[in-house]
Amino acid sequence: MLLRRFFMSAALLAASFLVAPTVSVAAEAVAMVTDRQGKVQIVEGARARPLALLDYLRPDTELKLARGASVTLVYFSSGTQYMLSGEGGARIQADKPAPQGSVTVSSNAMRQGALVANARKETAQGALVMKTAPQPIWGLSPSDGKILETRPAFHWESKRVKPPYRVTLNDASGARVAEGEVKGTNYSLPSNVSLHEGVRYTWRVEGHVGKATEGNEASFEIATAAERDQINQARPAAGASFSERVTYATILDGMGFRNDARKVWRQLAAERKGDIRLRVRANKEH
Repeated sequence: MLLRRFFMSAALLAASFLVAPTVSVAAEAVAMVTDRQGKVQIVEGARARPLALLDYLRPDTELKLARGASVTLVYFSSGTQYMLSGEGGARIQADKPAPQGSVTVSSNAMRQGALVANARKETAQGALVMKTAPQPIWGLSPSDGKILETRPAFHWESKRVKPPYRVTLNDASGARVAEGEVKGTNYSLPSNVSLHEGVRYTWRVEGHVGKATEGNEASFEIATAAERDQINQARPAAGASFSERVTYATILDGMGFRNDARKVWRQLAAERKGDIRLRVRANKEH
């Protein structure tokens, strides 16, 4: 099982290098592709290739849409969403796309507004790091990022390490906040334990392999009230479009809420099972 996870993670990591925009492209980009239907080509200079979801677009990039195709873009500076449809082309300008041929453009201001700029950070900061080495205990959640919940549910996966599992939680000073022993792969905080906003915590889970003890650990930080308000304002309404939910996930990633972002990426990947970029983000570990 561990070897299988290793090869699956390695395959996704290799795929991520093929599909992820470079840091320089992300830094120069003015817009991002948040949805695409049908056949669309991206042309940069003399180079043309199929347009992909989450592509970063620089000024003077050209898009070529086949009949029946459509593209949705979000501009970082304004938070405006543009929907392109029809046969023809469009040139990416600094502030909006310029349609060519029979392509029509409609737009709307997204509720995420200024937070859309955080979507660019998800790639510009080199956020994609996947752990490919097999771990005796893996899939720790929450891990390595900010979280919205003040009473998170702790979860992990393990086949080789046997219960009972011992869980410990320390604050940034190293002081013990909670500890317990469970037979399953979930742990809940005692009712008398409260976690504080803006504080970073480290938790560890250990079990037994024969007479030896093996484990793994992860850290997380509770969001501040101001951050939680921002995220709640950016949260898509019920029935939101695919594009809006993609934008929301990239904002979460860019702001450091990677555990919450991963939940959204997994939902999106389930809807578009053939999209490798969604699969990479749904399975990445930070």
